[in-house]
Amino acid sequence: MYIEKNSYKFNPIYIFIFFLVMLSSLIILGNRTSYGLMIIVLLILLFLIYSLRISFEVVNKYLLFFTIASLPFPFFIQYAGKDAITITTLLIFVLFFSSVLSSLLMKKNLLKGKSEIFLLILIFISYSASLVFNKYLFEQSFKYYLANISGIIFFIIILKLVKTKADFITVFKLIVFLLMIQSVITFIQIKFPEFHKVTGIFRGRSYIPHLPLSLEGIARPKGTVGDFELLAEWFLLGCLLSLALIYIQKNYIYLITFLSCTAGIIFTKTRSDLMLLIFALLLIILILRTFKKDYDKLSIKILFAIIISFTILIIVFPSEIEDFIYRFKRYFTSSSLISVEAFNRKIAWDSAKIEVMENLNFFGNGFHYILVPVNDSFEEFHSLYLTLLYKVGFFGFIIHLLFWATLIFKSGKKLIAHSNSSNWHFIFFLLIAVIIILLDQIKIEYLRWIHTIQFAWMIFALLASSLNLEHREK
Repeated sequence: MYIEKNSYKFNPIYIFIFFLVMLSSLIILGNRTSYGLMIIVLLILLFLIYSLRISFEVVNKYLLFFTIASLPFPFFIQYAGKDAITITTLLIFVLFFSSVLSSLLMKKNLLKGKSEIFLLILIFISYSASLVFNKYLFEQSFKYYLANISGIIFFIIILKLVKTKADFITVFKLIVFLLMIQSVITFIQIKFPEFHKVTGIFRGRSYIPHLPLSLEGIARPKGTVGDFELLAEWFLLGCLLSLALIYIQKNYIYLITFLSCTAGIIFTKTRSDLMLLIFALLLIILILRTFKKDYDKLSIKILFAIIISFTILIIVFPSEIEDFIYRFKRYFTSSSLISVEAFNRKIAWDSAKIEVMENLNFFGNGFHYILVPVNDSFEEFHSLYLTLLYKVGFFGFIIHLLFWATLIFKSGKKLIAHSNSSNWHFIFFLLIAVIIILLDQIKIEYLRWIHTIQFAWMIFALLASSLNLEHREK
């Protein structure tokens, strides 16, 4: 990466203040492991900026990549409990502070030229109103409020720092590589259920789900993400980004990450994500052929390679494939393949709808963890949209819809009007990724976990940033 020289006289007092703020917050939180890690990160930051004279922006990019790398592993180093602030969340706030500081020093507008920022401000207002007007379980609500705010802040950071094609490619590579590791972890969890005991050396400061959840006698691993359905969605997005890298870089090596992410979907036994993957592949081929972006019949070659990949998976993982086929047999015996009964959501959604209608208001009911009765247990709403209606109310729900609609409309318009632009494939694959997220979230909710909130906002931000990619590079 090209190293820029500072174009301003840097005063080390800023680092000193920054260091003291982070040090005091870590002492208050009282976790020595996190304390040590953050001190190391800050010392490296100080060294890079002050000794090597590297600009804030370059250092922030490295810190951003480190933050993204921590997303799939949020509970290895945490402050307290699975729902508390993770090291990733703290890093996001560190990055935001550093980005604001660098913008002030360079006299640049951090939020310049982004119409989505207005909607982000409204989303922030809706979150804050939901928190302030609902005092029930305030401490728990405040933790989830911070998680949601960190997602918005992450969006802004990515808009500022991911600006060139090289940046996008680095982020894509980082995500698919991390998900390839996650796929290996899910396989280990299936084959070696006692693997979680290895993490005992951290004495409670780490978290890996102890055992794969067994449903219908089938093991469904959670990886380090903590939820097999949300993990499967991450694998699905990893497949899309792997394809993006193949088209953008004309390098078939990313078929390995595609194969790994596909294997991850199979390990989690998540039917909807495999069907969404097939839908996405057909949509990708159709649109690329329509816009004549399928150079040298690359789609046909990739499709052939994918068929071979699936054949390899069938040979290498026969028991996992057999379990997956069993789940599909149960699905296809349903009278209606798109019914709520087919997706095992009827009871949960019926209970969730009652809860939402009884508590529906303009600003919502706060961010506390909400469960509804399902058979003999309690479960989440199993729908992002029902959860949004409950937590942030009618106002927040409408603003979210406007935000997503704006991203999709601007992206579609850009693809049609600028079909010859060099950033076309970046916008296209990220648009497909966002659409897939919004479709999959009909039956799950990324609001369930802090890191899945941050991951979703990262994908939204990458799409928003890709819209100005060609303009920035001129």
